[in-house]
Amino acid sequence: EREPRFTVQESLNYAMAEHWVLRLAVAGAKEQPHFRSKSVSTVLEHDWHGTWFASVFGRYYRDTSEIENAVAISAAAPPLETYQAGVGLRWQGRRSALKLVAGPCFSRYHPDSPRETGFEQLYRDRDWLSVQCAFVHEY
Repeated sequence: EREPRFTVQESLNYAMAEHWVLRLAVAGAKEQPHFRSKSVSTVLEHDWHGTWFASVFGRYYRDTSEIENAVAISAAAPPLETYQAGVGLRWQGRRSALKLVAGPCFSRYHPDSPRETGFEQLYRDRDWLSVQCAFVHEY
């Protein structure tokens, strides 16, 4: 019984030089009655002979977190902002790839939102170290 959510996303990949690529992505979403979100991310990547890729990235996300049909309005998540930055290293083989990405991630909840005390730990600001490793192999 939710209202439709509309999302728009735009991305740009720009080859700055022979071995340098800049990627930019911008997105936004809207759902009645009051939910809004927006995000932006950018990645700068350098490659060596199409095999090794090093990157630096940054991301920002913000939403209103307003939910129309929450069980209790004080249980709904408050508005949220997150920031993330990091570095990555990827090896690209003929049929396999390995990628490692690491960096800090900060989440900030709006402090003036009404909520029950039972949810204080769930919706508190956090600072994380995000580490991701991915491997893919084509058969």
